[in-house]
Amino acid sequence: QILQNKLYAVGREANKSVVSVKGIGQATDWFDTEHVMENQGSGIILADTNGRYLIATERKLIAEASQIEVSFYDDSTAEAELIAYDGTTGIAVLSVQKSQLSEDTQNRVAAATSALTQGTIVIAIGSPLGEPFSVLTGNVTSSSHEVTAVDANYKVISTDINAGEGGSGALINLNGEVVGLILQSFGTEAAQSTVTAIGITEIRALLEKLSNGDTPAHLGLEVSTVTSTIAEENKIPKGVYVKNVVQDSPAMQAGLQNGDVITQIGNTELISAEQYRTCLLQEKEGQQEKVTLQRMGADKKYQEMTVEVTFDAAK
Repeated sequence: QILQNKLYAVGREANKSVVSVKGIGQATDWFDTEHVMENQGSGIILADTNGRYLIATERKLIAEASQIEVSFYDDSTAEAELIAYDGTTGIAVLSVQKSQLSEDTQNRVAAATSALTQGTIVIAIGSPLGEPFSVLTGNVTSSSHEVTAVDANYKVISTDINAGEGGSGALINLNGEVVGLILQSFGTEAAQSTVTAIGITEIRALLEKLSNGDTPAHLGLEVSTVTSTIAEENKIPKGVYVKNVVQDSPAMQAGLQNGDVITQIGNTELISAEQYRTCLLQEKEGQQEKVTLQRMGADKKYQEMTVEVTFDAAK
């Protein structure tokens, strides 16, 4: 009981970095009657800078909203605006002007600090079960499972903490530092009822890009790394193997195909899926680049090709 009390105390202290996010919009039912539609979840204060708070949340909460309302730990509310979002992870960054809040509220809240390692015991804050400013504790069951998303692969943190289908928030360690953002959509089918998060180290560069108001570039590929072992055993060139090309994506329009091995984008040589993800974070929507690849011909031999792609933004 003493241990539990200490864990909950850490979680309650960390709640000063948590906000409740409400997306408010208009919807029409089958009888053409308009009514107010609200989606609610949690967000994490990433930074306190230039007279505003930057908040990470899930875009699905505010996708159809005409108004975004943020509530802080002391029940103070303020209007927020969307800065940018990533269509692949569904992460969005909001901005709240501090001038909307009293000095007392500003003294009560704080930006979260993050850590590189999570440990074996973690605390879920935010609304993992749907109730804002909740505190749940549990254990990390896995941190090595990798999920393939469009244009990026992410290692996820799985836990034994119960979660609701629309759970959101963050995982923190025993020092109150954020180690992952709760994203239930990245959980395996067998773990939908428990909290799943993407490690903060996996998305740090993405959060920085979104915080700067930049929309991540989208190419539209699911990829994996051709390791030295795979290359030797399967006679495949080393590089980034294309597992799938998304329909109507820039990659498909440029002529990329399943089974291609990408070795270079622009002037950047690529030998891993991690490098591919990092490279795309440097690109911008509308930018054109040459993609160098190896493609197997009818004679079962790989030949080098170059195609030109124009990046867009994932929706």
